[in-house]
Formats: sequence, structure tokens, C-alpha cells
Amino acid sequence: MNIAYQSSSNKPKDIKFHNQKLVLSLFLANDYWSIPQISEEIKLSKTSVAKIISGMEQREQIVSLGKGTSTSEGGKKPELFRLNSEYRYAIVIDIGAEYLVGAITNFSCELIGEPIYKNATEATYEETVQMIYEIVEMLLRTSGAATESICGITLGCDGIVDMDKGIISCSAHKKTWAKNLKIRKDVAEKLKKLDLNCEVYVDNGCRYIGFADLLCTDTRQYQCIATIYTTKEFLGGSIIQKGHLLKSANGFMGEFGHNIIDPKSKVRCECGNYGCLEALVSEKNLIQILNEKRVQYPDSIFNTSDLEADMEHIFAAAMEKDVLAGKILSESAEYFAISIHNMMMTFDPEMVIIQGEYARAGEDFLHEICKRVTQLNVFGLDRIPHISLSKVRNTEDLLKGYAYFSILNYIAEKEPYR
Repeated sequence: MNIAYQSSSNKPKDIKFHNQKLVLSLFLANDYWSIPQISEEIKLSKTSVAKIISGMEQREQIVSLGKGTSTSEGGKKPELFRLNSEYRYAIVIDIGAEYLVGAITNFSCELIGEPIYKNATEATYEETVQMIYEIVEMLLRTSGAATESICGITLGCDGIVDMDKGIISCSAHKKTWAKNLKIRKDVAEKLKKLDLNCEVYVDNGCRYIGFADLLCTDTRQYQCIATIYTTKEFLGGSIIQKGHLLKSANGFMGEFGHNIIDPKSKVRCECGNYGCLEALVSEKNLIQILNEKRVQYPDSIFNTSDLEADMEHIFAAAMEKDVLAGKILSESAEYFAISIHNMMMTFDPEMVIIQGEYARAGEDFLHEICKRVTQLNVFGLDRIPHISLSKVRNTEDLLKGYAYFSILNYIAEKEPYR
């Protein structure tokens, strides 16, 4: 996905800044580029591109790969360039219900070393801030990255987060925490001991996870992407437009889990309402439905074996054409379809990616969602977004999404081009 930026004015210095950002963003998107390829991609003269490339080499943002292959018509072989992965580093920390997970990546979003886990099940807010400091200190020490090379620190929280103010308005997991916690300010104050001079980003972790799929080649053609991140208990997401995370007034953007899908439902959500998407597609509700319908399907594997009734086994049974499991997932597909339809009417995304647990639900589940979204479509128009199951499955790859967000924000600033 090419990251598009719009210049705020036509002054020469702003145009130069715009072009430099545009070229650097290309190197984040693809492995290597030649000057003719860049010139063709962004419609800028080869002479101008060559000057930008020269400046990027001097700042050690890119490195030469040597000569590429000549064109079919022959001619001079172009020099190829790639991103210098060691130019900058990003630190990422996920603040989960049970653990804090921290990692450091290079400028190409590749993890340096293993993630660090700290048990935070009973941790107070103050203890959590201290643990964040300890994780950052450990990541710097074990990676050998210089403090001045850190381009950003990304904190992924749960619940409602005010991204602009850096405040956790209300934590979903940490019930004992106060409201309106100034986590960005508190963490930045702690990190002064490490002489770090970089931006600290704070948001709901589901929104950063959305960026993990932007690292996949097949998503780069889409300008507006909606992601739905699912766990066994919680559901959130993001709207990413032209590489930028859409923000909101009160931190509710991407809280798709609290869309009320069935107002008459008796299934109560953690937020206090009934019929929210999050509650309806949770593992708890899937098991409830299974137990209620079990007697109607005596031949189901859940009646003929001692297979545990959980989300993973329901998915697997549905893929094996177990009728009971298929019925349960069909209900979930209906709920997802209604939610995606509502997204279409609000944001009109080109692509919707289902991440997390439900990314493992299988192609039949995906086909059912697409069919139902098509049936719900306005005026019968066959215009639905491309809907897919995420290819990103493990924690390490999800953390790369945090880093990608931080790096994209870094290259949008003027610091890299001084």
C-alpha cells in the first residue's frame, strides 16, 4: 500500500518535504526500488528523484544494492536501493489483561530478539507504568539500540482511549483502575531517566493491530481498510485510510464490538448493553448456543465424543461439516455481516479484514459472511468491500503492526529529512 500525503501549501520547501516523505514511504512498502521506478511511480523527474535518493543515502536511510537487471529493450542496468533497516528502531508494548508484552523492531518492522513478557494480572496502574519503564530499559539494553535511534514508543491499551490526549478513559480489563489515566504523560516522565527523546503513542491495541495486515503485500492496493480484531472475549478494530488511523472525538472509533446488532437479545455485554457484537460472537456465547442446541443434533461430534466445547473446536468441527458447529458459526456470520453492512454505510471501506480468533474460522465462514453482506446491500447493488480473513496469526506479527504505526508517523514528520 503506497502511503499518500498531501502537501499543506505550494511553497518550494513544502513540496520538497512532501516528495521526500513520498519516496521514503515507497521503501517501506516494497523491498527495493530504482530511480526510474520511483520516477514512474510518483510522477517526478529522474533528476529530482536522484537528488532525493542522494540525500537519503547521506542520512543513511537507504543503502545501495548494486545494479539490477536491464529492461527488455536492453540498455544500462539501473542501480537498486533498499531501506536501511538499522536506520531507526521502534519500541512496542501491549498492555493486556494478564501480561505486558514488549518488543523492539528495526525500521523494516522486523523484531530484534524475543518479546519480553511480564505478568500484570494483579498489577495496579502505578505498577504497570513501572513495568513499562523496565521493559523499555531491558529492550534497549538487550538490543544495543542507541536511545537517539528510537523513532517512537507505541503503547496498546484496552478499553476506551483518547489517542490525542494520551489518556485511558476507561479500561475494560483493569476494573480497579481509575478513569482518565494520563498514561502517556506518566510513561514519558518515567522514561526521562533513559534520555529518550521520541514520541509516545497511546491507543486501544486493536487499532494498532490493524496495521499488521498493512505489511502484507495484497492489502497495499486498498486506500480505506476496516479491521475487526477478535479474541475469545473482546472485539475491536480500526479504520485506516491512506495509511492513517482515523481518530474520533471520544475514543470510540473502531469500537465495533459495541455495535448493538440485536437490540432484543438477552446476551449482555461487558459494557452493560445487550446484543453487542462482542458479546454475541464471544466464545462464552458460542458455547451457550451449542449447549442449547446440542439435543437437536445427536450426531454432532460434540455428542458422540468427549471433545471440549470451545471456540477452537467449534471452528474445526464446522470445517469438518459438523452440522451443529456449522449452525453456530452461521449465526456468528450473520452478526458479522450486519456489522460490516453498518461499516459500509458509515465508512464505505474498500476492504474489511477479520483478525484474531475468527481469522481461523475457515473459508466457509468467510463465504457465509460475504453472501449475507451481499444480501443486505443497499438497493441490491453488488458493491461490497473485499472481505478477508487475516494472514497474521501470532503475537510477534501483531506487534509489528504497532511498530508500523509508529514508523509511519515518524516519516510523516520533518525530523527524518533535516
